[in-house]
Amino acid sequence: MSLNIEVMDAPSEADHQAILTPLRAYNQTAAGLADPEKIALLIKDQAGQAIGGLDASVFGQWLFIEMLVVPEVARGQGLGTQLMNMAEDIARQRGCVGLWLDTFSFQALDFYLRLGFSVFGELPEHPPGHQRYFMKKRLDGQPSLSEAGIAFTQTAPILRMFDTHKAKEFYLDFLGFQLDWEHRFGADMPLYMQVSRAGLTLHLSEHHGDASPGSCTFVTMRGVQALQRELIAKAYRFMKPEIEQLDWGHVMTVTDPFGNRIRFSEPVPA
Repeated sequence: MSLNIEVMDAPSEADHQAILTPLRAYNQTAAGLADPEKIALLIKDQAGQAIGGLDASVFGQWLFIEMLVVPEVARGQGLGTQLMNMAEDIARQRGCVGLWLDTFSFQALDFYLRLGFSVFGELPEHPPGHQRYFMKKRLDGQPSLSEAGIAFTQTAPILRMFDTHKAKEFYLDFLGFQLDWEHRFGADMPLYMQVSRAGLTLHLSEHHGDASPGSCTFVTMRGVQALQRELIAKAYRFMKPEIEQLDWGHVMTVTDPFGNRIRFSEPVPA
């Protein structure tokens, strides 16, 4: 049989099915996988017009959330959380192992982390200047959020700071965190702010009762060598962090201007 490969810039549905059909047949034979079951949760306006919602599919006993869109006029009303909780309940009803999705660094990473999802994969520079995250949430033995109402979704260490300018220079300019928000009780009151990067959230506080300077935070991560190269390239004159090869992983320790240490640790593969 003589075969050739043709590049199609605008493939038809028939072309798509020519690839998909034998793949699905193989999946069925090899693993008993049925075709994906499509699910949609629609947000509708008063006229009954769909203006957003959640699009998902169940495949291989996992519910994949393909799209989640809350229209601008409805944001801040908890609709995103409601849609996700409904999707989780549907996953449970269908006997799914869990839910998974992907999101970009400029989209809703923190939102999904708060709902109990964890990052299991990352594609750097997609698109350039941003990251794409792959996230999952297993349902094994966990009650529905709508039933239990209790879920611990994130830990945010509070680190003491004394100088806002130096804190931002270290955490934003050097470590590459983004500033999420700032808060003061009054114009001359101490500053409290949140910074985050790639799933790690830190709270920095000038309030003397929040934390003691000189504390230590241990962070398990992936890509510690890439982070170390990034930090060295910034030529921060106060620090040139090195990586220690320890029994439990590759560890890089940085110390902020207030004596707080952060130990970034990448476990050694078993």
